[in-house]
Amino acid sequence: MSGAAIPRDPRAVAAAEGGFVMPERLYSARLVLERLGPEHFDLFASLWGDAETARFIGGQRDPAGAWTFLAIFAGQWALYGFGHYAIAERNGRYLGFAGLWFPVDWPEIEIGYGLLPDARGIGYAREAVQTVRDAAFVAGAPGLVSYIAPQNLPSQRVAQSVGAVHEATIALRGLPAMVMRHATPGAGSRASNLSEGAVA
Repeated sequence: MSGAAIPRDPRAVAAAEGGFVMPERLYSARLVLERLGPEHFDLFASLWGDAETARFIGGQRDPAGAWTFLAIFAGQWALYGFGHYAIAERNGRYLGFAGLWFPVDWPEIEIGYGLLPDARGIGYAREAVQTVRDAAFVAGAPGLVSYIAPQNLPSQRVAQSVGAVHEATIALRGLPAMVMRHATPGAGSRASNLSEGAVA
C-alpha cells in the first residue's frame, strides 16, 4: 500500500465532466432507487445515527451531521449528473443508499452503499449495487471500483457477490482501502436491468 496520492484516472475525470449522466430513478426486481433529495433526511439521520452502520461511512453523526452528508451526496448530482440513490422497497420503505461517488481525491468512480440494520442479510445491497453498476456501464462509465476498508467484511462480501475482484490496497485520506474492481457486465445483464424501466 502506497501512502502517496494516486492520480485521478483521466477517463473517469473526462466522463464525470463530459456528460456521463445517470437516470434519476432505477428499478430492480424488489427495489426502487431514487435520486437523493430532502425527503430522504430521516433515512440519513437513521443511517448516521447508528454507530455500527456509520462506522465505515464517516462515523456516527447527530441529525445536523447526517444532513451535511445528505447535502454532500445530493450535491454531487448537480456537479456531475450522477451520485447516490435512496434505496426503497416497492412499498416505499427506505432501506439505505447506493450509488456513485467521485470526490476530488478519489482515483476512480466508486460504487458505494450502506443499509439500515434491519435491511441486511437478504440480498438488498447486492441487488442495489448490481442495478447501479449495470445502469452506469450502460450510461458510459469507463470503469467502476468500490473502495472498502479491510475490516469491513460485510461490504467486501457484497462486492464479491456481484463479481468485483480485489485488485490492490491503497491509501485514501490516510486510511487503507481495498480496491474492488467491478467487471463490465455482459450484454445480457444490461438488457435485463433495463427491461423493467430502469431509466425513468
